[in-house]
Amino acid sequence: MSLVTLDEETETVHVSSSSRVPPDWVDYLDEAQYELTRIRLRLRQIREMQQNHISKPTFLEDLEAQKEMDKSTDEVTEMFSHCQRLIGFIEKANVIESSRQSLLRGNVISTLRLTLSNLAGDFRTSQAKFLKQIEARKETVNSYLLASTDWVNTEVLDDVPIDASHDGLTMEQIQLLLQNADMVKERERDVMSVSKSIVELNSLFKDLASMVVDQGTVLDRIDYNVEQAALKVNSAVSNVQRAERYQRNDKKMYCILVLSVTIIILLILLIIVKT
Repeated sequence: MSLVTLDEETETVHVSSSSRVPPDWVDYLDEAQYELTRIRLRLRQIREMQQNHISKPTFLEDLEAQKEMDKSTDEVTEMFSHCQRLIGFIEKANVIESSRQSLLRGNVISTLRLTLSNLAGDFRTSQAKFLKQIEARKETVNSYLLASTDWVNTEVLDDVPIDASHDGLTMEQIQLLLQNADMVKERERDVMSVSKSIVELNSLFKDLASMVVDQGTVLDRIDYNVEQAALKVNSAVSNVQRAERYQRNDKKMYCILVLSVTIIILLILLIIVKT
């Protein structure tokens, strides 16, 4: 009875298990899927913060929330870029794989790109909607600021005496104007922040579009090769069928067949005569 050493057994187990080890790009796939989950959660949080922010009567009361929203916007933009890099790692993975594994990797890349593109489109739509809401609030404040300024100027420049209660009302109006001016500045900062994120998203969309175009070129090339292979197979089948028909209709084959049968019969007769 022969014994197997521990080293040989370990090596055998390592070889059998290594054949089942998934390719390296699977790790990038898991990380990309986790990043997509984080993006969905962060987009939901940003939409909720935007709705709460736009519902405030004045943005000056919500400066901390504005900073948190800007931080989340920067983070989700970085998540998009990171996920895009992960997809690039999967595409450029240098592995030895079968045609089925290569097809699987191509389908994974296409699915990830489509999901990332849809999420980026949702984010860009949400940012554009938020920007329109800010612009609308800005126009409302500007019109009210202009009307209030004209009213205060009229009241101050008039020679009509002003009593104490009316003087207090005028000071409230002046304070409100100062607050509205600060609100306009704050909205300008919001517009710049949202515009920056939209510009970054546009850059991301361009990169995704180029990636999709490259993937489409590869798929078109694969489709072309499949079509060419199908045409060649059909042509080969037609040639075989044509050759079979020629072989059946060939007179030489009939002659060979007749001669073969005749020779067999003569051999049988010769054997009978000899015996």
